[in-house]
Amino acid sequence: MQSTGGSGRNQTGVCAIENGNLVGFLSGFPIDNFFGNAKGMYCPLHAHGAIKENRISIYQRMYQKAAGIWVEKDIFTHAITLFAYDSETVDTFFWQGFGLRCVDAIALVKPITVNGAEKYSIHRIKPSEANRINSLEHKLVLHMNSSPIFMPAYKNLTVERLEKWLADSGNYMWAAFDNQTCW
Repeated sequence: MQSTGGSGRNQTGVCAIENGNLVGFLSGFPIDNFFGNAKGMYCPLHAHGAIKENRISIYQRMYQKAAGIWVEKDIFTHAITLFAYDSETVDTFFWQGFGLRCVDAIALVKPITVNGAEKYSIHRIKPSEANRINSLEHKLVLHMNSSPIFMPAYKNLTVERLEKWLADSGNYMWAAFDNQTCW
């Protein structure tokens, strides 16, 4: 499946094509001063749809492509109207970031078992371990800054800055380890 957008400077939508057939579309209306002073994109019920087969994946890929286009146009507030009974689509957009923030912050931290044996351990990172996780943190920052998440994070994180941040008793960072190797 490919997700493609229209052409021109007013492009606000994308469509998904599979084997030459349209399998989904997602569009919206740009609105100035949407929820305050921010530029926004509103997608009403009639501005999106996807076939039943692989619908979750189709919506995920279309939103990722569309949101990237919108953010390039400085449109950071996105709203979509969905049928409340369509739990599959509601869940799909929820996991794309609509209403979802800081889930990991409330998860129970405990060893992870695989096939009944403790395989991974999770522990709080000490400042002296900053060098072990710096490359993972950098990858996370790149991911969080990209579509469809758009949660800006500090891009120039060095081991020294990470050590300083970890030294503050109010800051926490946790990592999963497999045989003492950080993921």
